[in-house]
Amino acid sequence: GIKYWCLSPAVFAAKATTTLRVRCLVLASGTLPPSATKQEYLSLLSAVKPTVELENGHVVDMKNQVFARIIRHSSKGRELVATYANRRSDEYRDDLLQTLGTIVSNVDRGGVLVFFPSYAFLADCVERWKKNSHLWRTRLSGGGAEPVVENSSASTAHHGAGPSRSGQMSCLEVFEAQLLAHKKAVLLAVCRGQVAEGIDLADDRCRCVVVIGIPLAPTNDPRVKLARQVKGDEWYTRHAVTAVNQCLGRCIRHKLDFGALVLVDARWPRYLNYLSTWLRERLAVVEGKSSGEEQTPLFDAMTDLRRFFERNYADRPPPPLRPRLRQQEVPGPPRQQQLLQHMSLPAAPKAKIATTTRQPRRPPPPRQLERRPLQPPT
Repeated sequence: GIKYWCLSPAVFAAKATTTLRVRCLVLASGTLPPSATKQEYLSLLSAVKPTVELENGHVVDMKNQVFARIIRHSSKGRELVATYANRRSDEYRDDLLQTLGTIVSNVDRGGVLVFFPSYAFLADCVERWKKNSHLWRTRLSGGGAEPVVENSSASTAHHGAGPSRSGQMSCLEVFEAQLLAHKKAVLLAVCRGQVAEGIDLADDRCRCVVVIGIPLAPTNDPRVKLARQVKGDEWYTRHAVTAVNQCLGRCIRHKLDFGALVLVDARWPRYLNYLSTWLRERLAVVEGKSSGEEQTPLFDAMTDLRRFFERNYADRPPPPLRPRLRQQEVPGPPRQQQLLQHMSLPAAPKAKIATTTRQPRRPPPPRQLERRPLQPPT
């Protein structure tokens, strides 16, 4: 069959500016990169010239509530570059496991989201990491529970300990159950996947987001080839960085929230101009080990990370975690307890959730007619 791909919003803009006679246009987004991308979209609207451009900062105190770092090297001093050639390298994947384990161990509690460029890369890493069961179970664990791994299926995921449980539970449900049971959980997900966009994980549901590599689209994809021909090579880079902005947005959801944002790849310094302004101002680069140093820069960065959480938990104590999965009105244990029993985890303490449900209106009782004896005709 024939497929149609929209490679330019000008198709819809032409109708808005001519047929509908739009005289004022407001384009707002929380994840559009800086002015280059916004000008690209606005320039397509030939009848509406961009006159006002505004890029706001974040609502939180960036100095005290955001920890942002770029990790370029492992603890052994080797560069961390998630290119296609390195993704199948055992040395790179082992260095990546050590680096992630160091980050996770310095997050005292809460959720840790780790995003990979693709499902294939995530599967290769998990397959390799499970062979080193000690690090997989101890360093890259959330309070004793193994990481939750997102599947390529849009609706299901499986627990790191066993095969896929397709059709039974989503990765967010398992992640939620682990948080309630252990106060800490790790979720391995994919950029542009189910968890990367539109999920609100405030407070302890997400304290740290780690992005592995740069999710550049495959160059042999026909849609990518056409888009690069129409929009240019710069679009190719901005498309990947926009996906990273979406992933980082899962953390720090309100003005009292705080969290850590970590980019793990040596190529990130050359892509900084494509990130949002509020993030660029706080990002610091963690370089590799220099000769003669007793402690690596990565060790110093993780010390700062641990102190960051200690200070914020003392200054801004978050509300306690409460189950937010609504109990199903079916016989048997609630859905939350079913998940915990299915994973053989200790059950979380029961919490009373005040819910107001509207009772269905009952029909009025049938009207009782008074029976009278028949009178003989006169």
